Amino acid sequence: MPGKCLRSLLAESCIGEIDLLLLNCEGAELHALRELAEDTELRVRVRQICTSFHCDHCATYPAEERDKLLAALLPYYGYQVGTQSIPYYLFTRT
Repeated sequence: MPGKCLRSLLAESCIGEIDLLLLNCEGAELHALRELAEDTELRVRVRQICTSFHCDHCATYPAEERDKLLAALLPYYGYQVGTQSIPYYLFTRT
């Protein structure tokens, strides 16, 4: 099945606002975060985001790209990093 962007999923499901978006999309987390960073209308519809990146040094989650997206989201979301076996990020809209 082909992937869908977050905007399409919200439209198809008639969802106006999301209180907590949990991203566990097996390698597509950066794509979803990029969509949020680039789309103002979509970004204001998502209050909080929780996601993790399983590997800091692999091609799926290059640390440089991850850090660039974190910086792009920072004006709109504050975030905390939690540490379990895999670090996770909790973004809260400011």
